[in-house]
Amino acid sequence: MAIERGNPLPLYFQLKEWLTSQMAEGRFAPGDQLPTESALMQEFALSRGTVRQAINELAHEGRLYRLHGRGTFVSAPRVEHRMAQVLTSLVEDMHEQAIPFASKVLSRNAITGDGWLAGRLHVGPNDTVFFLERLGYAQSEPIVVTHTYIPAYLCPNLLDEDMTDCSLYKLLDAKYGIKVQRARRTLEPAPAEEYEARLLNIRKGSPIHLMETVAYDANDQPIEYSKLRFRGDRSRFVFEVVR
Repeated sequence: MAIERGNPLPLYFQLKEWLTSQMAEGRFAPGDQLPTESALMQEFALSRGTVRQAINELAHEGRLYRLHGRGTFVSAPRVEHRMAQVLTSLVEDMHEQAIPFASKVLSRNAITGDGWLAGRLHVGPNDTVFFLERLGYAQSEPIVVTHTYIPAYLCPNLLDEDMTDCSLYKLLDAKYGIKVQRARRTLEPAPAEEYEARLLNIRKGSPIHLMETVAYDANDQPIEYSKLRFRGDRSRFVFEVVR
């Protein structure tokens, strides 16, 4: 590939597209160091400003990262989460993409379903709700903090279950006969608060994806409410729509 001076696309954009294609084809694999700005300038006869703009944009998109005094490196590919007509759990998404995924339980408690929680799960103010906090890792890197709330009457022994590396939906189905039929999900950007920033190994205020889910069974009874906070630099969401 050569930079085409007659191409109407800006030179920095052509370089950016070339670098992206090289990463997709595996020439620059995750963790590899990118050629220096000087090397790229010489190879493509470009100015330093043009090369730097291409690299800066890829870094801003999370495809590259810099280590002070060492250079620029290729980031691991972002984890994809499907927002399609087929409802899957996070664990199922990771397995389908053949991405090594692990999770651990940070805390588990029995709480009362009062206030905002009662409205989402259709429980009474004195009903017991189980709370699970888990931290998920993709390729040994923390990517998501999950807070899950489930009415206790649906699965009275849930807090005794081993939830490490576990698909919650599969557990509810296999152990308690609870099948998730549909869910309502919302997705919005948010800044990382100090607590989740520490868990996700990012700076406070860094962008995250905040997903809220209310899952329902065949009788349209809410069986789960969850809030997931994904690292913005390590995740993206894919929407599949049909007409």
